Amino acid sequence: MQTPKVRLRRASLEDEGFLLHIRNANRHNFFYSRVVGSKKHHRWLVCELDRKDSDLLVIESEYVSIGTISLCRLGRGVCELGRFVIKDLYRGKGYGCAVIKEFKKCCRDYGARAIVLKTKPTNVDALILYLKHGFKITHYTNGRLGMKCKL
Repeated sequence: MQTPKVRLRRASLEDEGFLLHIRNANRHNFFYSRVVGSKKHHRWLVCELDRKDSDLLVIESEYVSIGTISLCRLGRGVCELGRFVIKDLYRGKGYGCAVIKEFKKCCRDYGARAIVLKTKPTNVDALILYLKHGFKITHYTNGRLGMKCKL
């Protein structure tokens, strides 16, 4: 199977509807579980887009938005991966692998030497993906697995 091509681009206010949909549809995989209304989401998105230390990215394949991922620059050569979601239709087809590879390139471009993340241990598909791409479990705290990958 050929690896699909993906592109990561910075999110903008024009992506608001897509981001609200994907955030609510996948809330069970995140550390919050409530449905978010459009006003609260708008305030969150404006704050997220204004952050200087992180980028909320939209994952595209053939100019179609298929997911999101965030890159936070923590300093000291470390970036954090967060808010990684791919629409159900695109799961199990190699898009996750393509996104992780592209994400690693972005982190290297920022001068990062490592990537960290947190995930729920019940999110088995994500856990398998991360382990496959060189992430190691570093700790378990408050129901979350901490993971790290050296670049």
